[in-house]
Amino acid sequence: MSELSDLEAGVVTLLQNITLGGRPAFAAVRGFADPDRRWALSALARENSPAAFVLCTERTRTGVGSKRVTRLYVSVLIGNRDLGGEDRVRLGDAEHPGSFQLLQSAMQALDGAVVLTNRRLVATEEQVIAADDRRLVYEQRYYVDRPV
Repeated sequence: MSELSDLEAGVVTLLQNITLGGRPAFAAVRGFADPDRRWALSALARENSPAAFVLCTERTRTGVGSKRVTRLYVSVLIGNRDLGGEDRVRLGDAEHPGSFQLLQSAMQALDGAVVLTNRRLVATEEQVIAADDRRLVYEQRYYVDRPV
């Protein structure tokens, strides 16, 4: 396997292991590879909710022809849908986790986690990328730090 496939698989596994109230936090977790966020949003809408997609979003090298990677980032798209309205999709209720709870759980599981045997994830930013009265999609971005 490649470094990127191992990274994606490691992050997917960490997200799959998150539980809330004794149940898996996410109904669907998988890797996704398309730089156009519209495709990711469309695919998230077809998944059972809540869902998380893992994307390897940036890998920069020191220069042309260099084999040394200087920056490596992974993004996690977290989509949540609830017909109960805007408040319930954000805050949740006794039966359904809210987006805020999902974001916090993902951040707790991923920020500082060691992946690829010796690389640590470092949370760098979090932002809303889509929202309406029934759906919220956030992106969490993580820098894959140098070997620990």
